[in-house]
Amino acid sequence: MKFMDDNLAIVVPCYNEFERLPKDEFISFMKKNTRCKIVFSDDGSKDNTLQLLKEIKESCPQRIFINVLESNGGKAAAVRSGVLYCYKHNLDFDKIAFLDSDLATSLKACVKVSKHIKKI
Repeated sequence: MKFMDDNLAIVVPCYNEFERLPKDEFISFMKKNTRCKIVFSDDGSKDNTLQLLKEIKESCPQRIFINVLESNGGKAAAVRSGVLYCYKHNLDFDKIAFLDSDLATSLKACVKVSKHIKKI
């Protein structure tokens, strides 16, 4: 059993989040948490969400990824696609999680909980 600071991939499904997504919180978090990766899974947004995600990615291009779905398939489809993206692109992770883009559950809380989950 391993309960250490493993590499964590966090999938964040997004749909028309331009006005709500807390850009600065994601950027600040990624600068402090070098063992984390974030995959934003854009679920066919019609607003400027994709542009905002690209701006966030610029802050940490080696650990922030954008998965773009051509059309809106719903939250579950965006999460599933984001998880598959992690495997398809061989992202280095030991654990995987997903969070809502509004960070109703904080990134910090996600990392804290992940430390209590066994690595398989």
